[in-house]
Amino acid sequence: MTTERRQIDWPAVYARLEQLRHAVEAEAERTPTEIEEIRRARARTFARHLEQPPDSGEMLDLLLFSLADSRYAVETQHVTEVIALRDLSPLPRTPSFLAGVIHHRGRILPVLDVHRFLGFPADGAVPSPFTSAR
Repeated sequence: MTTERRQIDWPAVYARLEQLRHAVEAEAERTPTEIEEIRRARARTFARHLEQPPDSGEMLDLLLFSLADSRYAVETQHVTEVIALRDLSPLPRTPSFLAGVIHHRGRILPVLDVHRFLGFPADGAVPSPFTSAR
C-alpha cells in the first residue's frame, strides 16, 4: 500500500493570505459611523416581511454553535466539514483572527478565531445585535 503525498502549493497559500490581508486592511479603514450603517442595513434586510410565507414543508439545515454564551447558526450549504482542531500551525505576521492553518486531507486550511473575527471584546462578552451604542 502506497501513501501519496501531495505537495503544498505555497504560492497559492501566500496568495490567499495576501487577499485576506487586503480585505482586513480595507475593513479596518471603515469609520464607526459606516460600520453602524452597515449593521442597520443588514438588520433592515433581515427584518423585512416576506412577500410569500415560506412553505411549511421547506427545511433549512443549520450548523449551530455557541460563542460567549450566545448561540449562532450557519447554513450547512456554507460548511464543508466540522472537524476536531488538532496540529494547528500558527502563522507569523497575520491578522489576530487567523489562528493558523491545519493540514487536512491533503489541503492546507485556514483556521479563523470567530470570536476575534467578529470583533468581540477580549473579555468574552458578545454585544447584542439588538442594542445600539449611543
